[in-house]
Amino acid sequence: ESAYVAKVYSASAKARCPVSERGYWDEKAGEVGLGPRVIAKTEDALLLEYVEGIAPSADFLTTKYADHAARRLAEMHALSFSGPHASARPLWRSIETALSKTKDSVTKAAT
Repeated sequence: ESAYVAKVYSASAKARCPVSERGYWDEKAGEVGLGPRVIAKTEDALLLEYVEGIAPSADFLTTKYADHAARRLAEMHALSFSGPHASARPLWRSIETALSKTKDSVTKAAT
């Protein structure tokens, strides 16, 4: 029997990431075994295969799992892909978008 996980995008996530890029990096990570496979996607959500694992806890960063997670993240960030979003830097663009929106809301609040 198969199990799945739904990843529903928040309004904030939608504001940070263009529709055309939503789920792209999730798909790529799943294709190379660094994340769950994407079963289906829409502009609002992803359906992912369920992968048995451990839930991070407060002491996660002080355990053997933190080293494993760090290595896997390093592997993921070292990958190169071809395609329409291969040169995109979604993490940095997302941070810049969030900072810009924060600055705008602070500016509006101050006036």
